[in-house]
Amino acid sequence: MENLRKIILLLIFVTPFIGVAQIPFFKKFTSGPFDQGNGITQLPDSSYAVTGASGGFDENSGQAYLMLIDSVGNHLWTKNYGGTGDDVGVRVIHVPGDGFFIAGYTSSTPNADFDFVLYKTDETGELQWEKRYGGSDWEKLHDAKLLADGGLILVGQTEGLSTDGVDMFLVRTDALGDTLWTKTIQSPEDDVAYAVDTISSTRIVVGGDMGDGGVLKGMLASFNVDGTQEWIKFFDQSGITRVRNIVVFEGHVFLFGGLYNSDQSRIDRWLGKGDFNGDYVGHWTHPYQEDAMVTAGTIRDAFSVYLGFQTKSPELNPFQNGNDVFTMKFGANLVYIGASQNFSAVDEDIIHQMITANDGGIVLVGTVSDDGVNPSLGTDIMVARIGPGDEVVVSPDTGLDFVSLQEEKKSILTVFPNPTEDLIYFSDNVIGMHYEILNFQGQVVLEGVIESTVSLHDLNSGIYVIKVQDQDQLWTGKIIKR
Repeated sequence: MENLRKIILLLIFVTPFIGVAQIPFFKKFTSGPFDQGNGITQLPDSSYAVTGASGGFDENSGQAYLMLIDSVGNHLWTKNYGGTGDDVGVRVIHVPGDGFFIAGYTSSTPNADFDFVLYKTDETGELQWEKRYGGSDWEKLHDAKLLADGGLILVGQTEGLSTDGVDMFLVRTDALGDTLWTKTIQSPEDDVAYAVDTISSTRIVVGGDMGDGGVLKGMLASFNVDGTQEWIKFFDQSGITRVRNIVVFEGHVFLFGGLYNSDQSRIDRWLGKGDFNGDYVGHWTHPYQEDAMVTAGTIRDAFSVYLGFQTKSPELNPFQNGNDVFTMKFGANLVYIGASQNFSAVDEDIIHQMITANDGGIVLVGTVSDDGVNPSLGTDIMVARIGPGDEVVVSPDTGLDFVSLQEEKKSILTVFPNPTEDLIYFSDNVIGMHYEILNFQGQVVLEGVIESTVSLHDLNSGIYVIKVQDQDQLWTGKIIKR
């Protein structure tokens, strides 16, 4: 009896991480006019924060937003930020106990030109301060990273009267968002910093495209956190490349992007690998009939390098219109392991960021279009989760309105006894509502209308998630079936 008690206590304590967090999901959120999903991060309680841009808050312009969803993808709340111009959230960074940084770009400026922007909120999404970075030219942010001292490195591009076409633009801030230094890197070609990561507490590495001898190539650049440039290296050993994302893992930098074929008529999926000196180690590439570009990636371990790519090539596309998106899995040795899933809609689709969850699952955020007639009005925010064992949900939950639901309340659902061998009892306030009980794979194994009791007699022993929802309230809970 004592051993059983210890097992039950252990299950209760680990449930938030192995019970709920391992369930895969596939969600599409919309406000109607246009919506983008750009960045995502996971919180210690296994919920997720998402950022992007939406036309659902202001009929005259787009607004940056912060959306919180629980560990199985249910909407909790949404807050929006910005002014009279267009405001876009690109990356969201959570500081436990302090709040969120939302890094992006904005045209809510005195001259309506775009600047980098950083919003700082508390844990509930309430805005504490907002700071902009840039000058008279137009700046667009592509990535951001939290540094060891609590400051941030922001990277992207700048263009205008003082630039040579498009130039790389880097900003280093302290923890309060004040500028420590800025840096512009330029060549006669269009130079863009698309990604940033940290090599150590004092070194950062930036990936993107830069001109070299009159040719635009994929590159890496290393900097000290004080702004001193250490080196710039080009990844052209196998041909002309493009870099859209980078991940530092076990002494190497992995590059995600594209490789042009010999006559530059097509760009193919490409995964590159360099060392901490920026020297080329190896690469993988594979062609389709039409262009294919890797736009995002994340690494869980030496056998789990995940990448997200887009292509409109007919031998792969499930839909006729525009780019569709897919995920693939590799080893850190650049050996292909297998495809995972397509996460596509009827028109243009893109995966903007992928992260590794705290239980080893993979979570991605992007933008998909389910409106083939009016694609510019049909963009949805896509958030999907692949389980630690590569479990996926094939059919998405669609039409989830993240704007009108922003006042929805979430509560913990209490059922008793818990653990139970059969019956569970509910409080009177949820009697008559519809319930769903889900297993680890996110499958609904039992549903119905709540009476005073529900029988779990036909369920196997284990841990389950129960959801109860009405028009403006969501209850979730966990059940241990003995």
